[in-house]
This record gives sequence, C-alpha cells and structure tokens, in this order.
Amino acid sequence: MRIKPQTFLVLIVTFASCNSAWAQLPDQRNTVGDGSLRTLIRSSPTLSITPARRELGRSFWVPWGILAGLAVADNELTATCVHNPNCVEANPILGRRPTRLELYGVKGTLLGTAFYLSQKRKREGKSDWKIPLLIGIPVYGSVVILGAVHSEQHRSGL
Repeated sequence: MRIKPQTFLVLIVTFASCNSAWAQLPDQRNTVGDGSLRTLIRSSPTLSITPARRELGRSFWVPWGILAGLAVADNELTATCVHNPNCVEANPILGRRPTRLELYGVKGTLLGTAFYLSQKRKREGKSDWKIPLLIGIPVYGSVVILGAVHSEQHRSGL
C-alpha cells in the first residue's frame, strides 16, 4: 500500500501539533495536589479551551460603516455617470465605462480585504488597524463630493 504525499503531510503536521501541545502541559511532578488529571488541569494557567477574543467595539464599526457607505456612494455615482456619453471613468483599472458588477467587484474586493486585515490587527491589539480608514475615508469622501458636484453640474447643464 502506497501513502499519498498529501496524506503523509497531514499525518506529519498532526503529529507535530499534538506533540507540541502535549509538551506545553505542565509537568505532573511539579503540581500541587493528588496528581490527578483534574488537579493538573485546574492548576495549569496555560490550558484554556478558547483563546481570549477582543471585541471590536463602536470605535471600529462606526468608521468602517462610514467608509462602506462612501464606497457605495462612489460606486453609484460612477455607475450613474458612465451611462451618459459625455462621462467616462478616470480610474485606469476599471476602464472608461465599467459596469456596476465591475465597480462592486473591484472596489468591493479591495474594501473587503482592507476590512479583514484591519479587524485582524485590531483583535491582535495593534494600533495600525486604523490605516485603511485614515486613507479611505478622506479619499472616498473627496471623490464622492467631487462626483456629486460633477453630477449636479451635468444635470443643470453647466
């Protein structure tokens, strides 16, 4: 019988993780009590079933809600504008006349990736989770304002 390389790799990783987890158990000879497993687990501060999870909180969700709203507003202003023959998208990645699917696909993927990395860094207790917000809110805010002004000028015929 021949073992597939994938199965062999899974077995090695499983063995290594079990071995390292077993090595993290405290030495039974150093515990206080009768030496039973219950005493061992109770006396061990390193054994926990679930890791501590940081809550994201309002300081995380409110700015991300603002950024998501600005991104949707930018996409809708762009989608409305490109239906007009005199209006084209300036972003070279999206092309001159992107569809809504292309707009939400490209910008949604970028925003989703930034959100994932930001919440991951926030849960790790790092302060750099704010970087996408410090860049995204001013950029999207100015783009939405300029797009709304351009749209209003176009509607009024200026």
